[in-house]
Amino acid sequence: MNRLLLHGFSPRLAACFSVLLIGGECLGEISSVLTVVEKTFGKGEKEAVYSFTLENPGKLPVAITSVTAACPCVTIVDSPESIKAGGEAGITVLFRPDPAGGVQTQQIQVISGESKEPLVLTLRATLPIIASAEPKFLFWKKDERASSLNVKLTIPSEGGAKFIQAYAMDENFFTQTTILDGGAIQIEVTPRDTGIGRPALVMIELSIPDRIEPLRLAVPCQIADRNPFEINFGPPSREITPDGAALQKTLEQFDGSGNSKPANPILPPVKLPTAE
Repeated sequence: MNRLLLHGFSPRLAACFSVLLIGGECLGEISSVLTVVEKTFGKGEKEAVYSFTLENPGKLPVAITSVTAACPCVTIVDSPESIKAGGEAGITVLFRPDPAGGVQTQQIQVISGESKEPLVLTLRATLPIIASAEPKFLFWKKDERASSLNVKLTIPSEGGAKFIQAYAMDENFFTQTTILDGGAIQIEVTPRDTGIGRPALVMIELSIPDRIEPLRLAVPCQIADRNPFEINFGPPSREITPDGAALQKTLEQFDGSGNSKPANPILPPVKLPTAE
């Protein structure tokens, strides 16, 4: 009797794992009708319940070995130990996104008894924006006269955020803050020496309700011969300039909130191995 363990996606466009074939006949399979569930949070909402439905269209029951979340902000409320042949079972989780707002994504992994690759289910939450900074980056041409550039920080009153401070994470830059009419905040950023071509970040700190640590927004700054932030509509190129590579390395150290490590780790995507 031939036994063949396969991994892949079902024809129903549902993520599928742990397919057991004996003599060419499907005996056990698990798939999820939806692999991404999105929710929009209203003002004051702090958590939401997400539900996924797993199916087993095969002829044998399939055991669920584990259901795990990548972040403590996700709690597994209910998950099955197994799914009978031809049956369904639900996974329920509670997601408490960061009150910083914006679009946030987390993932959970479902592993069956004989699977080699997990089934990855994605939670996505869209929260009201706490604050926004424009422009998103600042650029000075190398060796030109040092001039000031401004970042406008807008804080919607309904979000409850309050401005704490803005500062440059490089001694070659200094900042000055001005409160504008209407409550917006202008952050003036000036380089001391445009001959120093290295990337830097201007950090904006905000206090927000229900969060102990301040929220940090990062605005990248660059002094270089050419602007690495400009979009190139020419032929595709794999070349990375020294300045661009240095900037990329600097930005990879931050997650947008100023933390040195990702606040919301994302699991790697599932690869589809060939049949064994």
